[in-house]
Amino acid sequence: MSNGTIYTATFTYTIDAIRTANVGDMDDVVKYVEFTVKGEQDNQTFELPQKMELSDPQAQSFIPFADLTPEEVVNWIENSFENLDGVKSHIQLVIDRELQKALFTENRLPWEPIKTTTPLV
Repeated sequence: MSNGTIYTATFTYTIDAIRTANVGDMDDVVKYVEFTVKGEQDNQTFELPQKMELSDPQAQSFIPFADLTPEEVVNWIENSFENLDGVKSHIQLVIDRELQKALFTENRLPWEPIKTTTPLV
């Protein structure tokens, strides 16, 4: 579900696991999906694993488990996962911080001793 927020990262989904149950006359109804949302922007990535429980489908819209495609499951995620915008916002925040951090040079703290290595003979 989208609230219209515009993100600069690109998001992809990986389906990690699916759990099914028999519901009425329908066998192997998808009831639970575990998935990972990955955001990527300018060589920075961040992933968050998620899970969602699905309501029982109507008999006329039921898709047998054996006939499912990854695209159909991703469609369910995008249309039914209520916290998707929150997850994407968090991923975008982490990526933005990493991108900002990449603009700066990390230096040795001036009070830290200089580490030297002794060559092996």
